[in-house]
Amino acid sequence: MVVTDAHWLEAGSNRVGLETDVGHLTGLCLDGRAPLHAVPWRGEPDVQADDAIPLVDRRLSEDFFAMPFGGEGAGPPHGPCAQSPWDHRGRNNGVDWFDLRTPVLGARLCKGLALSEEAPILKQCHVIEGGSGAASLAHHPMVHMQDGGRIFTSAKRRVMTPQTALEAGKNWLPSGQTATAFGAFHGFDLTRYPDQVTEDFVVCVEEPGNDLGWTAVMREAERDIVLILKRPAQLPITMLWYSNGGRSARPWNGRHRGVLGVEDGCAAALVGDALRAAGVPTAYALGPTHVIDHAIVSLAWPQGWSGISDVTLENEALRIVGDDKRAVCLPFGSWISQSDLLAPP
Repeated sequence: MVVTDAHWLEAGSNRVGLETDVGHLTGLCLDGRAPLHAVPWRGEPDVQADDAIPLVDRRLSEDFFAMPFGGEGAGPPHGPCAQSPWDHRGRNNGVDWFDLRTPVLGARLCKGLALSEEAPILKQCHVIEGGSGAASLAHHPMVHMQDGGRIFTSAKRRVMTPQTALEAGKNWLPSGQTATAFGAFHGFDLTRYPDQVTEDFVVCVEEPGNDLGWTAVMREAERDIVLILKRPAQLPITMLWYSNGGRSARPWNGRHRGVLGVEDGCAAALVGDALRAAGVPTAYALGPTHVIDHAIVSLAWPQGWSGISDVTLENEALRIVGDDKRAVCLPFGSWISQSDLLAPP
């Protein structure tokens, strides 16, 4: 494992680190479970020394916030947020705050992280202040499955694949296709992680009126559920990256297997024209202050469940309902508030 500068947070049986030199999460542990994934080449000196590989790929770990998303805009892939230093500003009301040293299009970014004392939950918040122009953005948590799993989501009104495959000849799903709900997709089942070599990208647009957006990954071998939450008004799309040995370039070399990226964002995401035609925003206008919320939850797989039928957040409680209609409830509290943000030092 590459040696990093990490700032560690602990609460109850939960722990997480932020690699402050690049802004990636590391070592997330929620109630003894490790829900997220880091790439295997982080410990390979030859890869870490190769400046031809973007730093975000060399150090790819667990989750990071991108602005601008992907290759949109000038600068490095996924922007300075994913490969530049963050400074720990301090702690307030249980939230640790970090400042990105490098402005993005003139905007100042602050990251808030908070672990729950009572439940296996990590909350995140990004506050974007000032700047000019417009910027796309997204979270990038990665979930690894040792032996496959099932995927369930909040209601979607449109599901799309890009016109061009990420890796020619290595796509499991047909390119340039659209569906009106998550699940059956032109003869393929998006809810089951593929057992074949593939590199695929699926863009899902949230159903209007959803107060809570969610993606649940039920991991077969691990017998747990990784649940990722967003606020659809802030992050209108969810991009699912099925990465199962299909990426051949160095340092991937066909060995990145069993990984699902769950990328909640506001971005063009390789299908920008279709999104804009459907009235879906693909960037944030900079200048006003924006607050972006996100959460990662881990829970043991309840006996008898084979799917997730609903996830709701009401009266500060998170309710996860299985396909047998039984529910698991967790204390969630409130999202991180901008009012928790410490004043600049």
